[in-house]
Amino acid sequence: MTKHRHHSRTTQGQGDSQQNDFGDLPAGRRGRMFEHGRLRLALLQLIAAKPAHGYELIKAIEEKTRGAYCPSPGVVYPTLTLLEELGYVSVAASDGGRKLYTVTAAGQGHLDDNRVALEEMMRRSEMQQRYRSNVALPVQHSMDNLKQALRAHMQQDIVSNELALAIAAALDQATQTIAQLKSLNPSRTTPMTSSTTPRSVQRFRQEGRRRLLTVKRVTSVTPRMVCVTLTGDLEGFNSPAHDDHVKLFFPAPGSIDPILPAGPKGSPEAAAGPTPIMRDYTPRRYDAAANELDIEFVLHNDGPATTWAAQVQPGHTLGVGGPRGSSVLQGDFDWYVLVADESGLPALARRLEELPAGARAFVIAEVEDSSEEQRFTSNATVTVTWVHRQGREAGTPELLLPALRNLSVPAGVGYTWIACESNVARALRNHLTGERGFDKQWLKAAGYWKHGAVASHERHDD
Repeated sequence: MTKHRHHSRTTQGQGDSQQNDFGDLPAGRRGRMFEHGRLRLALLQLIAAKPAHGYELIKAIEEKTRGAYCPSPGVVYPTLTLLEELGYVSVAASDGGRKLYTVTAAGQGHLDDNRVALEEMMRRSEMQQRYRSNVALPVQHSMDNLKQALRAHMQQDIVSNELALAIAAALDQATQTIAQLKSLNPSRTTPMTSSTTPRSVQRFRQEGRRRLLTVKRVTSVTPRMVCVTLTGDLEGFNSPAHDDHVKLFFPAPGSIDPILPAGPKGSPEAAAGPTPIMRDYTPRRYDAAANELDIEFVLHNDGPATTWAAQVQPGHTLGVGGPRGSSVLQGDFDWYVLVADESGLPALARRLEELPAGARAFVIAEVEDSSEEQRFTSNATVTVTWVHRQGREAGTPELLLPALRNLSVPAGVGYTWIACESNVARALRNHLTGERGFDKQWLKAAGYWKHGAVASHERHDD
């Protein structure tokens, strides 16, 4: 695990990270090759090499991919308009009024900032072209010969069982031989997704049962964060997603122990006395065998949750409800970006623990100072950047946003998760989708708290 400490800098981010580049499609397939920031970078690089018209850029891309991809005008021209709006290209009329695109100083600076992504694009393009010219043709010829041999046998009027079994055995033997040849292939240097599970977000609903649990122990995580371990009636508790939320029911003013609110009409749960105070928290850890549930609390103010967590002792009780629903990320990604302040660190730490070996994660975490830095556990390769407020106000983008701008991610398909103050989460999301071209489908940003609001939790989607 690599750890960096970051002090606020306003540096243009490196790498519009998306999944495709010049070399991702096999020859003869003419589908959409570029996504978002990659197409912008490809066009901008061509314009920087030589001012060009739109149709010349379309032709240049087709030539670079040896005919594998010919972008449509409906894709290229809106992207050129975006580059103009961003100030990366200037436009002049020439040759009968057609637009001639020329790179600007800002556009050249954008290319310089994204040199890592550009180098990766060119490297993968060269590798793919070498594959097509040196490797694919012999294999294709052998496949054609196999088809002809099979056709010659199977088109006979009568195919005996013995012949069919012999052909099947020969094919099985060829399959096994090919599988054993993978040791001859050099190790890949680009991240590859190992899972065959399609990437998706699966949403699950649960009954949201309410429980009255007992505090088993209280552990200090950092000077400003404690972990409360609960036990009791946890049968059937289920939290499949790292950022699930449960409702915690804290004592009302003047009370010692919390009570559960009234359940749905007709349910056995019934309230008596004052109404409890409710807040959303992340299940940090659930151990069915030990019958334990961990909840982590940030000790940051004089609110009811902080007051309770600062004084809680083993034997006290706490009402817990839910989770009522979960959004579970399916499939593997080439990289993960996780951004959070203290409010999101329990979910972030849980996500790192759940990542498999071979995964790659980039963490940007905002805390008060170095004493609040945590030691994360993960089987993945994790790079952590800590940003410190050092007495500055929490919930402003002046720390997380510059750190995110300065983050460079590898090529491939990535997933980004953000949890912090609501307005900051929105600003970070806007930067990634608007300036960096991150795919909105694989980006989740949530406000775990909000200035001036009580018990706020907001999702930032279109």
